[in-house]
Amino acid sequence: IPFCLIGIWVTIDPVLRSWGLSSDGTWGTWEVSSDADGLPRAPIKTMVIVAFVLLLLQSISQAIKYFAILMGYSQVAQALKAETEENIPFE
Repeated sequence: IPFCLIGIWVTIDPVLRSWGLSSDGTWGTWEVSSDADGLPRAPIKTMVIVAFVLLLLQSISQAIKYFAILMGYSQVAQALKAETEENIPFE
């Protein structure tokens, strides 16, 4: 989770500059490739932020799942608990 947050924080400014946001807050032309076609770079750079956000959402999802298993709220945890109780003989 910290890796994703740092990745988002580091890439926000270059992506905004690529879309054309100047340091004074005004919008200008976006960054264009130096090739003959001059394809814009902003959509590709935006995918880096999208990837970090999706990775952050997945890591939060995994953390919630593991927390639920540790707390015993998951079906997997309940099944494991039932298996161990069946193996303990009551005398």
